[in-house]
Amino acid sequence: MAEALMARRIRERDLPATVTSAGLLEGGWPSPPEIVELFGPLGIDMGGRRSRQLRADDLDRADLVLTMERAHVRAVTVMTPAAWSKTFTLKEVVRRAAAVGRLQEGETVAGWRARVQGDRLASSMLGQSGSDDVADPYGGPRERYRATMEEIDELVTELADLIWPRSPAPSSGLAPVTAPSVRRSRFGLARRS
Repeated sequence: MAEALMARRIRERDLPATVTSAGLLEGGWPSPPEIVELFGPLGIDMGGRRSRQLRADDLDRADLVLTMERAHVRAVTVMTPAAWSKTFTLKEVVRRAAAVGRLQEGETVAGWRARVQGDRLASSMLGQSGSDDVADPYGGPRERYRATMEEIDELVTELADLIWPRSPAPSSGLAPVTAPSVRRSRFGLARRS
């Protein structure tokens, strides 16, 4: 879900970025029917998608690795300890980024990410946390899938606004905000399946 929603935000803004998704479990699984059904009206075909297992080279290539749960951050950093500074839960990165501000003109994603990382400690990822974890709807009722999709969509929209702000509508009276120029970025999303 997160990959499709973030990719949609990237396409809407015609950005020089890519997003890929991989999970911690064995790959090859199709999207659950609930996801295919929910994404259809958005014009996103999830029917042909298959899960893919996360590999260390995925982490090496990514500028930012986003997970849905703290447990995923821990698994990523066990797989590739150097990935710690670029691996966050989606909720965590949005919260921390809102505190430090958006990517500035001329700033690299790595520089912005370092500001977001700040004085963050690995011990902050111990246990589970509603403030960091997005609930996994797998196996639950359709309503849970919808709630998770809406939560993720809100979070990826906030993140996109922090990295690549949109220019306000001309009638707003506000001066247009220029989206920072960034080199091609890769965003990885690690998830359970």
